[in-house]
Amino acid sequence: ALQSKKGIAANIEQQEAANEKQRAIGEATLQQQKMSEAQRQQQADVAGDQFVFQQTEAREMQQLNRLSNQIGALRGQAAAANADATSAITGAIGGAASMLGTLGGKN
Repeated sequence: ALQSKKGIAANIEQQEAANEKQRAIGEATLQQQKMSEAQRQQQADVAGDQFVFQQTEAREMQQLNRLSNQIGALRGQAAAANADATSAITGAIGGAASMLGTLGGKN
């Protein structure tokens, strides 16, 4: 009977050791899955941040291009206005000179 009890005790110890080993394997697997999920989540966060950054940068570049085009158009309008003013002044001076020449020629 003592031999039988020793055999049963040894068998129970083996089963407990096997259970402990399986528990450790299960815990390691769980930790690996948690790490993989955390890494996946971090990569998703980075990809999301990168997308937002790229969209913001694209909008800002569009706005800068629009403003640059507006500045160019305004510069063109200013140059045309200056040319018109110069032309008007030149025309007025020419007209006045012509008038003076005509008046001077009648004397």
